[in-house]
Amino acid sequence: MRIEPGMKLLITGAAAGIGREIVRALIPFRLEFFLVDCQAQPLDQLAAELRAQHLKVETHVCDLADPQQVEALAARVQSTWNELHILVNNAGVAWYGPTLKTPEAEWDRILAVNLHAPVRLTRRLLPLLIDQPRSHIVNLASICGLVAGPRLTAYSTSKFGLVGFSEALRGEFSRHGLGVTVICPGPVRTRMLTDTRSASNHGKIPAPPRWISTSPAHVAACVVRAIRREHSVVVISWLARLLFWIKSLTPTDHPYQMPLHFDLEAYVEDALVVMRGERITVELQFDKGTAAWVKDRTWHPSQQVTQIKTGQLLMTLQVADTRELLGWILSFGSGVQVLKPERLKQAVKDEAKKLLVQQ
Repeated sequence: MRIEPGMKLLITGAAAGIGREIVRALIPFRLEFFLVDCQAQPLDQLAAELRAQHLKVETHVCDLADPQQVEALAARVQSTWNELHILVNNAGVAWYGPTLKTPEAEWDRILAVNLHAPVRLTRRLLPLLIDQPRSHIVNLASICGLVAGPRLTAYSTSKFGLVGFSEALRGEFSRHGLGVTVICPGPVRTRMLTDTRSASNHGKIPAPPRWISTSPAHVAACVVRAIRREHSVVVISWLARLLFWIKSLTPTDHPYQMPLHFDLEAYVEDALVVMRGERITVELQFDKGTAAWVKDRTWHPSQQVTQIKTGQLLMTLQVADTRELLGWILSFGSGVQVLKPERLKQAVKDEAKKLLVQQ
């Protein structure tokens, strides 16, 4: 979709984190912004930042957990603009802890903000969106909406629902010129990591290591690119892509069940071993298409990326065995080949065939 000056964009959760960075990433396109958040002060600060650059801005303070406030928001958009080109459902909340210890109020709050509010707001604003020649919806989900794990049951439930809602919308309304993207990042360094309440760890969610996390600015850049290229599902961060591919390729008794033998904590421990250098050194070469994707990302020092010729990159990393190497290759997608060591080239091909047979 071509993003043109004067297009109208509404974004929830706009005042901080990913939402704020999405707004800032779209400033060069000279859009008209409708900013929504539950906190007035940071929302006004962001609005002032945009107005200082001579952009048109509307703000609206809204608790998305309250259906009546969501209805009032949709009504105001219709009366103020009566047209809409881009809708970004970004706001989200979480709670960390065992399923049986998750309070009923937290279940209600998480489902209301993460799922019911985007569905309600999208349904109310769909007539405005499909009335445009081209329009786009972006739903901020999570890798937890593709790969479920323990202690985030309510959060994963809401994000799986948002992924399904996005897919259904895309199937029904793509012929009307409406693009729908669902964004599924891994851990992102936002306020959610510090504000999310927990049943353990002194009421705080365990913070993921910085080297497996990504920044809000990087997610925002991926969102802008997804709108322009009309991507459907965008999985962000190497860890998220790896988890998704492992789930997709590993046979299970149920299509939505994580493999019982896959242990995230064990994988993180393996990654720490990689950092200590106790692995096989491998060289991968990327073609022009994949090289651009690799070059845009920040890698840990143990994964060295160098340019060997125009448009092509070479990455040196360390793995324990061919299965782990195959996971890396699949996480990059197409356009990658093993250069060294020679003995792993055929081993990777053999391992891939085994996985396909098992699948």
